[in-house]
Amino acid sequence: MKYICEREPMINRTVIFLLFMVFLSGMEGCKNKKQPSQDENKTIKNEGKTLEKNAIQMENADSDVSSVSSNISTKFVGQLIIATVNGIKIYKDDFDKRVESQINPIQRQMPANFFEQYQKELSKKVLDEMVIDILIEQKSKQKGVVVTEQEIDKRISYIVQKQKMTLNDYQDMLKAKGEDFSEFKDKVRQNLIFEKLVAREYGPIDINDTNEVHEKRLDLAAQYIQKLKSEAEITYVSP
Repeated sequence: MKYICEREPMINRTVIFLLFMVFLSGMEGCKNKKQPSQDENKTIKNEGKTLEKNAIQMENADSDVSSVSSNISTKFVGQLIIATVNGIKIYKDDFDKRVESQINPIQRQMPANFFEQYQKELSKKVLDEMVIDILIEQKSKQKGVVVTEQEIDKRISYIVQKQKMTLNDYQDMLKAKGEDFSEFKDKVRQNLIFEKLVAREYGPIDINDTNEVHEKRLDLAAQYIQKLKSEAEITYVSP
């Protein structure tokens, strides 16, 4: 968590860095007016990603420096960033909470070496999920895709009936697993939005539970996620 003491703020090093790079880019542009080749365009794009990553690392460094003054003031001004998705930041605190929520007491009883490996794999999975969530949210806004409360309730009823349970029993089961019903409902909403986006791209999706249909749904979902990622600007920063 990042704190800052109550005095005149220091000039943000990230801003200075970016302004300096813009100045250098302008000077280079004055020297050479010819159109860049395809290879040069790729190089420029890669350099842009490197600059973005460096800027985030500098912002994270500023966060660490400012945290030294936490005993003077408790004014929250930022967090460590571990990734950006089309300019949207993923913060380490949110990432850590999501990882923690998916580790149950039984898994904590694993031998240390197995648990460490499990935690690494889970961390990769959670970060990928957070990236995908942002991409789906952005695409749904772009396409105007919405889901109604009636659609959410209908899908939840389908899930509950499939488990041959009452809604109260299902809520109790979620609670026993440490999952809040509101979080489950939000996952249902996200799944419905994703299904609508995939349906717009590839046509209507059957929700019947035959193996063939299930495999087709998984294949289309994977294709669409890959498409979203290929169109996005995603930068990962080591925590």
